Amino acid sequence: MRKLTTWFKKLTKPQQVTIFCTVLAAIISVFGLVLPSIITGISSIIVASINKSKPPSPTIISPNPEVERINAEISEYIKEIDNKPESDISEKQRLLNIVFKLLDESMKTDQNYGETYFLYAEAYLREKNYDNALLNYTRALENQYSYECDVHFGYGYIYEALGDRDLFQFDFSSADVHYKRSIEYLNHAIYDQKLSFYKHNINEAKEIVSRVEQKKEICKYDVIFRKAFHDGINVINDSNVHSDMEKLAKSYTDNKLWKYATLCYYWLFRQIDITGQRREKNTGSLGLMSEFWEFSDDFIYDISNNSVNAIIIDNNAPFRKEPILVDNNIIRKFSLYEELQVLERSNFRQSIGNVNAYWYKVYADDGIEGWVYGKYLYFYPVFQF
Repeated sequence: MRKLTTWFKKLTKPQQVTIFCTVLAAIISVFGLVLPSIITGISSIIVASINKSKPPSPTIISPNPEVERINAEISEYIKEIDNKPESDISEKQRLLNIVFKLLDESMKTDQNYGETYFLYAEAYLREKNYDNALLNYTRALENQYSYECDVHFGYGYIYEALGDRDLFQFDFSSADVHYKRSIEYLNHAIYDQKLSFYKHNINEAKEIVSRVEQKKEICKYDVIFRKAFHDGINVINDSNVHSDMEKLAKSYTDNKLWKYATLCYYWLFRQIDITGQRREKNTGSLGLMSEFWEFSDDFIYDISNNSVNAIIIDNNAPFRKEPILVDNNIIRKFSLYEELQVLERSNFRQSIGNVNAYWYKVYADDGIEGWVYGKYLYFYPVFQF
């Protein structure tokens, strides 16, 4: 390098300039070829770095085959529960107990499979345990359950039930909130068009939305209830309140909310100051609504929840020790319009004359328990406000 420097210094200025320019041109020429490759290389490194920083695309992990087998078995049990009559409470509970045992087994095998949480929610739903059902629907989504609209359908169904509960307790503001949520989630399910679980379908979701919207309209009757029930089931000498209550009773009837319609007509029945003609009309309506409610899906549940009372509608109705027709089985005779608490319904109907009815175990005001044949009873829900 020193010899090259000495040689370069001995050259004349024009020679030095010429050599310098030649070398510089060569360097520029070389970099003109290499620079694009360098830039491309740097770009590749940057792109690779960016791609490396992105989270990997989610992958659907196949469930454990044993979990799939157990969950398929659970699904069949739930279908069997749905096919049982509502009155067969003990058998439905027996099947639910099996379902929960299988769910626990499935969860022990794999705690991160969304379908298992979904099936937990469906089982709790059939127990009317809405809090746990909601919790497990949410966990199903958190664990990548594939059918989000099935969960939305479940949410919609639960919020309708919560709204019904509020409505029965005359908490109209809470009922309105729950009905709005029900409609919102069901509309999500309808929009997604991907309902898959069991018998659920888009038309069913639309029917529920229509039903909930009608119930939501009833929430406007808050003032009527507060006037009519400000002190329990009482007598009110106000024809406007009577008229409003008749309108509300009709609204419940039109929406097939038999239990609530029954309560309204029971209130009207108790208003002894109204004309005999109106009393007779409301008594007939009470009987009709009572019958509709008696054969609805929730009636047995209401009995088990101690929320059903009854009125004796015939003088000298027999009060029996057991639900059988023998003379030495009679405790005493009831008086017309005597009121009772319903404790239990027989698991069979019996034909007596031209009537085919259930027997009901009741608790009378004198503290005695016994059985009454169904034809002697009108039912009404226990009042809560």
